[in-house]
Amino acid sequence: MKRVVNPYRPTPNALAYYLHNPDAKDGAVSFDDCQHETGIMIEAKGPRVLGVLNKAEARLAKNKDDKMGNNVIQKFIRQGQLQVDAAKLAGNRPIIWFCHDQDFIDKIRIIFKGYGRGLENINFFYLP
Repeated sequence: MKRVVNPYRPTPNALAYYLHNPDAKDGAVSFDDCQHETGIMIEAKGPRVLGVLNKAEARLAKNKDDKMGNNVIQKFIRQGQLQVDAAKLAGNRPIIWFCHDQDFIDKIRIIFKGYGRGLENINFFYLP
């Protein structure tokens, strides 16, 4: 993913980018990368997130009040919301989530669109 985002000068491994957000625990929100030329903020979601989301949805299908299932969904929403708010504070920077699985993209788009509050503006890119 890093070579796609910054092909000529990839961000070193284990380096994250942070934007200020007073609502975040430490006052800053992390992103996995940032496109150096454009300032687009990047989040990477690997192959395991689809399984996590599927399990949460299965739990909620059995019981809409399932605490563990709701916590998983809320964790994705919270991360997205903190990122959107931080990107807005930093001059309305765009956000792209690079995702390993198209099914995850399809599902999280629906969740984010239903929640609103700017989450529907996160862009997704399938990168197996």
